[in-house]
Amino acid sequence: MSGGPLRLAKRVRLKQDTVRGGVVLLAPEAVIELNAQGAEVLALCDGTRTEEEVVLEMRRRYEAQGVDADVRAFLTRVVGRGWVEHAD
Repeated sequence: MSGGPLRLAKRVRLKQDTVRGGVVLLAPEAVIELNAQGAEVLALCDGTRTEEEVVLEMRRRYEAQGVDADVRAFLTRVVGRGWVEHAD
């Protein structure tokens, strides 16, 4: 995946879910429970960061083996599902 900055699609949003005690992604006809790292990645998709910048920030936060590949795979999935799009 390449291109400009990433953002949540217009019909999608992140919400703190007090019942479930975490963050959920609200999409048309779907509520997706996210783990902490997934929520962080999607929060970074704010229309100002490219894929590479999101990957670099998650690498900085976690410094774990395989972070880059995991973040890229996650972004590929959420873009493919239409939950994240390129801002430009």
